[in-house]
Amino acid sequence: MLNNTILVIDNNAATIRQVHDTLSVGGYTTLTATGVMEGLEGWQQHRPSIVLMDVGLMEVGGLDLIRLLKKHHKDEVYFVVLTDGGNPEVLKTLLDLDVCSFLRKPLNPYELTGAIKLRLAIRSNTTENRHPVEPRSCTIRDITILQKAVDIMQIGVMIVDDRMKIQYVNAAQSAIFDLTPLQMLGRALDEFLPNQYCALSTDKRHKTEQVVFSGTGYTHLQLISDMVLDEANDPVAFVYCCMDITDLKEMEKQIFKDNYHLEDIIKDRTRQLQEVNTQLTASLKDKMLLLKELHHRVNNNLQIISSMLSLSSDHITDPQLLTIFKSSYTRIRAMSLMHGKLYNSPDLSTISPQEYISELVGELLSSYKLYYSSPNIDIDVDTEDLDINLMLPCALIINELISNALRHAFTKDQKGTILIVFKRVKDEFTLIVSDDGIGLDKEALKRQTYTGLQLVNDLVRSKLKGVVDIDTGKGTKFTITFKEGQSRYHNKV
Repeated sequence: MLNNTILVIDNNAATIRQVHDTLSVGGYTTLTATGVMEGLEGWQQHRPSIVLMDVGLMEVGGLDLIRLLKKHHKDEVYFVVLTDGGNPEVLKTLLDLDVCSFLRKPLNPYELTGAIKLRLAIRSNTTENRHPVEPRSCTIRDITILQKAVDIMQIGVMIVDDRMKIQYVNAAQSAIFDLTPLQMLGRALDEFLPNQYCALSTDKRHKTEQVVFSGTGYTHLQLISDMVLDEANDPVAFVYCCMDITDLKEMEKQIFKDNYHLEDIIKDRTRQLQEVNTQLTASLKDKMLLLKELHHRVNNNLQIISSMLSLSSDHITDPQLLTIFKSSYTRIRAMSLMHGKLYNSPDLSTISPQEYISELVGELLSSYKLYYSSPNIDIDVDTEDLDINLMLPCALIINELISNALRHAFTKDQKGTILIVFKRVKDEFTLIVSDDGIGLDKEALKRQTYTGLQLVNDLVRSKLKGVVDIDTGKGTKFTITFKEGQSRYHNKV
């Protein structure tokens, strides 16, 4: 049922008050809401004839509200949008939704009242067509109201006859061409819209975009045209609604231009990064070659020193002095073997513990077999490749403990077993070197009379920051535990 209730949805209290005061004078009932959801509830409860909504609410649910009501209550609600002239994208979307009534803020009371009267008159006419009643002649007053309402619309409106001559144009439309309405009346439509298609189209409603020349230059228009048909369904007139979307199109052009510019910047930056990457790769390759050469030369020098010690030991008859030479020899060989492994390592910084320990044990057995026993040696290594800074102290510790076991753990003819275990659980390492020989002298251990053991303790505590435990209950068992990251040389180059 038709009523004079107007729902005002606006988050500006001053605007709501102005609309309420203006429409109350005209005898209209106003409902107010400050948000879209509140507005929806108000419409469902009171079913107002017109919804007056601020354009600023469109992007926070306003457009969804319009789509919803038009989908389910198309003939029951009409919309009037309050706008400040901005938001061309939103206005274009509203036109697509057939919302064509706009009022510019700040509001003029007469324009507001005229727009409301126009919408109510249109709805009244629609309702009467849907529920036929006694026909009523259109009065001069009705025509005047309609014309005034169209005159103040912010959307350009033209009416042309079947000869495509302009019979009516409002101020908004003539302003697009920098003319007055009187200067456009009676002229051919193709003087202003040379690419118009309405008269040639079989569709009653036609929508397109056109670029036209006005007094200030070229203007981009969105154009919606509709036919006025007589009783025989023949066109007798055409109505054109035009909206200036030049700013929107310029914005699109600027976005495309900025996008191309950004692509050029990205391409240029990518090229620069590729050049820098090429330089870094070449520099890294040079440094890798230098580092590899360094390991090679260190290995050669250590081999020369160990060979000199080996030759010198052949002429030593003093057993104690020979032991000292042998210990120095094996330590140098352990370090030489380390650099040899690094020279052949792909990254020149890590070593396989399993491979290194196996080769080290082989060299120790070969070095001591002429003077001491040759026990069985079992190796159980379960850890990935280690950095040289962590592997080097471990290698020297293993060298000392295996050398000590070969010299002291077994008698000349005794066949025993030496076990080497190297495990890793998360960031904690466990290194075990044990034998089933005669064991160490506990008093000597307390007095730290073994030079090799002193070196082991120093390596564990100062280099690995770990703990060493010695068990002499059955043979001798050294258990060394330490954590990754606590090594003194951890992550050093």
